[in-house]
Amino acid sequence: MLVACIYYIFDTTIISRKVGEGVGYNLHPFWSYKAIHEGREGLMQQDVLNVLMFVPVGLLFGLSFRSAKWWHALLVGLALSFSIELLQYLLHLGFAEFDDVFHNVLGCLVGFGVVIVGKLCVKRVRQLRQK
Repeated sequence: MLVACIYYIFDTTIISRKVGEGVGYNLHPFWSYKAIHEGREGLMQQDVLNVLMFVPVGLLFGLSFRSAKWWHALLVGLALSFSIELLQYLLHLGFAEFDDVFHNVLGCLVGFGVVIVGKLCVKRVRQLRQK
């Protein structure tokens, strides 16, 4: 399922796009927050969607690799997101930006965090049942 999830993300961000759609780059960290504060519409939704898109990656990564640590999830999110942004830029398939990488990695960490919290809850319930 993790591979299918990654394929879906690459399909929506690279494979299905037409050349020339929103081509360019923006490497200024957190520019979208300033633009949102200034009233630019649609950016908040785009930022939230970038986080949500990678939550399943973190979830499935955490479930697939039980001994994985949080920084493994960070590296996975970073590698996948950076690959997407680099391919979008090189292939002229989108707008590559630092904010997207940040939001994607955040989503991956949120998903991984849900797995960690879930494991802790299961462990606690088992402890309580044994008493």
